[in-house]
Amino acid sequence: MKILVTNDDGIRAKGIQVLARLLKPYGQVTVVAPSHAQSGMSLAIPLKMDEKIFASEMVEEDGIFWQHVDTTPGACVKFALDSTFLKVRPDIIVSGINHGANTATAVCYSATLGAAAEGAINRIPAIGISVDTWLHDPDFSAVEKYFPTIFEALVERYKVLHLEGVRADDNDNVPDADHKLVDQGYISIVPHHIDSTDYNELAALKTVFPL
Repeated sequence: MKILVTNDDGIRAKGIQVLARLLKPYGQVTVVAPSHAQSGMSLAIPLKMDEKIFASEMVEEDGIFWQHVDTTPGACVKFALDSTFLKVRPDIIVSGINHGANTATAVCYSATLGAAAEGAINRIPAIGISVDTWLHDPDFSAVEKYFPTIFEALVERYKVLHLEGVRADDNDNVPDADHKLVDQGYISIVPHHIDSTDYNELAALKTVFPL
């Protein structure tokens, strides 16, 4: 399994170090993470075409490949897909471990989940992980204890499912998709809401992880 790891606390954060180590038994782990903390950036990416982005050389340490890029988590995923994973896409993207809970309205701002969303946009299964603490040196023992079982169950489930995310230029979009209507010269009016929970999938996951 080819695993791309990123986060929003920066490559030096303890959480991403722990996560990379936890994922190592499952395949080849490649970390492409922000050079500095990028909390609250959601799915932001730089849009200035002439703006240069610094990227370090890829280095290997104990079987894990590490690279940091001076940009947002979402852009780190884009960068990785356009460079290291240009020819062979990762099987899964794992973002975290975020210092601070990504719950309730925080999901609207979380760059940890923004990086996972970038994976979904590119039809790559993605997982975001966080812990409910703001300590600089948090205790990740609960993650170390429970994450492997959760990860294995999710991988087993999603390897047989089609990812729900659909790219804007996908031919499978419905005829009245907003970008298609705009291309035809129409004005497109689309209602949105901030509740991003997939309730159908939530119900299905309850059969995998019974309460």
